[in-house]
Amino acid sequence: MQPFLEYFEPSGAPREHVRPLLDYIAKKCAGRGEMMRQTVRSRLREQEVSYNLLGTPGGSARPWQVDEVPHIIPGAEFRELSARLSERALLLGACLQDLYGEALILKERVVPSEVVLGNPNYYRPLRDLPPLAPTRLILYAADVVRDPSGQYVVHSDRSAAPTGAGYALENRLVVGQLWGDVFREWQVTKINAYFQEMRAALERLSPRVGQAPRIVVLTPGVQDESSFEHAYLARYQGFELVEGRDLTVRGDEVFLKTLDGLKPVDVILRRVTDGFCDPLELRDDSFIGVSGLLSAVRAGKVGIANPLGSGLIESPAFRAYLPELARVLGKPLGLESIPTRYLGDPRHLEEVLDTLDVWRIRPAFGDRREESPLAGTLSAKEKADLIHLIRKDGSQLVAESWPEASRVPVGAELQKTAAFVLRLFACYTGDGYSVMPGGLGRVNDTPDGLFLLPGNTTTSKDVWVIGEGPNVAPTLPRMPEVKLAIRRGGVNVPSRLFDDIYWLGRYSARASAAAKLIRVAMGPMTTEVSETPKDVADFLRRALRVLRMSAGVEDQKLSSALLEAIAAPSAENSIKNCLERIHWLTAETRSRLSIDTWGSLRRVTGWSSRLSQNFPAKQDSPAQMAEVLVLVEEIYFALSAFHGVTKNSMTRGPAWIFLDTGRRIEHAVFVLTLLLEAFRNQGQEGRVPLETLLVICDSLMTYRARYLSSLQPAPATDLVLTDHTNPQSVIFQVQGMLQNLTALPQENTFPLSPARQRLVRLEARLLTVDPEALTRDGAEGLLSLAEDTLTSLWQFSDDLTQAYFAHSTPVRVQGGPGTIEQPVSEL
Repeated sequence: MQPFLEYFEPSGAPREHVRPLLDYIAKKCAGRGEMMRQTVRSRLREQEVSYNLLGTPGGSARPWQVDEVPHIIPGAEFRELSARLSERALLLGACLQDLYGEALILKERVVPSEVVLGNPNYYRPLRDLPPLAPTRLILYAADVVRDPSGQYVVHSDRSAAPTGAGYALENRLVVGQLWGDVFREWQVTKINAYFQEMRAALERLSPRVGQAPRIVVLTPGVQDESSFEHAYLARYQGFELVEGRDLTVRGDEVFLKTLDGLKPVDVILRRVTDGFCDPLELRDDSFIGVSGLLSAVRAGKVGIANPLGSGLIESPAFRAYLPELARVLGKPLGLESIPTRYLGDPRHLEEVLDTLDVWRIRPAFGDRREESPLAGTLSAKEKADLIHLIRKDGSQLVAESWPEASRVPVGAELQKTAAFVLRLFACYTGDGYSVMPGGLGRVNDTPDGLFLLPGNTTTSKDVWVIGEGPNVAPTLPRMPEVKLAIRRGGVNVPSRLFDDIYWLGRYSARASAAAKLIRVAMGPMTTEVSETPKDVADFLRRALRVLRMSAGVEDQKLSSALLEAIAAPSAENSIKNCLERIHWLTAETRSRLSIDTWGSLRRVTGWSSRLSQNFPAKQDSPAQMAEVLVLVEEIYFALSAFHGVTKNSMTRGPAWIFLDTGRRIEHAVFVLTLLLEAFRNQGQEGRVPLETLLVICDSLMTYRARYLSSLQPAPATDLVLTDHTNPQSVIFQVQGMLQNLTALPQENTFPLSPARQRLVRLEARLLTVDPEALTRDGAEGLLSLAEDTLTSLWQFSDDLTQAYFAHSTPVRVQGGPGTIEQPVSEL
């Protein structure tokens, strides 16, 4: 049979519900297809909407793709579809309730015991847990296709941690901007009410009745394939995004680790699969769960969506028995599944072997991402090997017959069609399920484009349900109003977040320092008429090497050292390496970044791609060096913009304190290193490159305004080391860090904390030294003070880690950040 055409009758005439869309495209979109695609790509690129493609080297992040033309479903058709999806969800919920309770399904042998007891996603410790809701399936998603007869059938069930709703929301935001003029005219049903229902469903899981619950989103981290969505939903719903290391269980309760102590967690929206949630009672090889979580669930002290164990019914083996399960449990089947047979069942095995050519053989449990060709397309040897595998490991396999998916036009030109798969989302409301009016559409060149397989060119589609009358959002029951006490300083967030923000400050200042030094050093190389003096070149080479901005040898040319400091992977603190670390940290903190902060960071990290690993090792001509200098200056100004945005927009709470403290430590270390390298190698003539030092420290103009005369060591040293009025000086950084530390509630105690004591002593020493005495006798006093100050700063950093971040071991994994820039009440 030919595939079902979503937009056209078999005769070629347009279906009634798509006529307005086709007419609009013909009148308004002719010749605008490429412009519309560029608009969509620009929006997605700005937000770095991405998914991590598992199964490829490094699990690389891929840009999310959205077709510029929405897919349209008539309202009446969608009402029937959502009703049947709700029935299926109720059936699957009843299956879970029985399997982890009375187990009538097993006792009456409705399904073979191997389907349950042999399933690696079945965990005995999860039996008979006290329910906080009438069902074990709070959130549910299903991938459905339309077969050649026009019937919707379920391709796969998503019951553990259903993903995709956040991507559907982003699709609506992006495509809605292109089609805003017809959105109301066509009476497109909004999807924001679904997210309200979702929030209400989570609030009902809270064990603390009558109080505003603390809800967190538990994510595996930025390495997860859907990490963008985790941060996106957390930000949109106002939930805290946490990893397993941010939570702890004490006395059968779950707590969030914050700077202000442990805060109780009431509900967890998990994005971690069942077995990895608790390494104590489930999978002991998990590093992303919370030890003891199951004991808190058992005690009824925390609600989880979905409840642990719900991933059991994702196994396709269950689909083979759903009609019988519906009969035994007294529930309607709802949406039917694609034909599926469990090969551990002798009846099913015999049927499949008799008609092998029409089946695809796939794992019954575990990861199902690998390719599964139609048996009829195999060679004789391949088919013999397959039959041998089936007879040997049938209990671990299923056979599926995939109908050819329906086809939809792709692109505003409507010249090409692709297979279409629709992911539907539902959440439990207490008396049934609420289905998102729309969903996440997927189009692909092949009928099995549903899966994120390497090499697939999968694109998503916004899905509109039309013709349902005025868009009036339902009135949802509200939680009892709780009078909120006035508070300042957001300390009730994961302390790991502040660790990441602290290092974001350090790496941004480190990159800025490298760019500043390179700008000064590269200036003379951009002209034929000037040359860097030897003593200055030696000083700059030493500084680059000591600061680990270059990995060069003693006699390396300055130009080579500078190029290394820009983009060499082997130079630990090259600009490129610093920008990549900033990108990782941005991914870790993206759920807490403001729109302006994210925008400035995106511009900063965007330069990393320009600094490829193939950056030329030799660019000796003035013209070439001038081009490189322009690039470095652009990076420097982007970093300065980030520093300015955060300074003007961040509230002076813990996040600002740790960001600013990280910057100040790096700046102080940078200046101290320059002082050491400038004075440590004066040579026989006692020459110190003071002018270069002051230029790098942005203090030459101040020096000239004060002293007018020639450069001398003592005034220069005072200006960059002990002048508390100079924002570039070391003492200015120390006093700023001390002020930051004093603002933390935990520091208002006596005796002073080790970190604060160290800064007080360091401030006193810097304020009481005599710059003249420091620079006498070969500057031995200055060298000793600078080295001692560096040691104190490293110890201060260790003090901070011990006091605030010791329980967190930061994981730096690359991922793509994103934020929500506009409300979705109109979409």
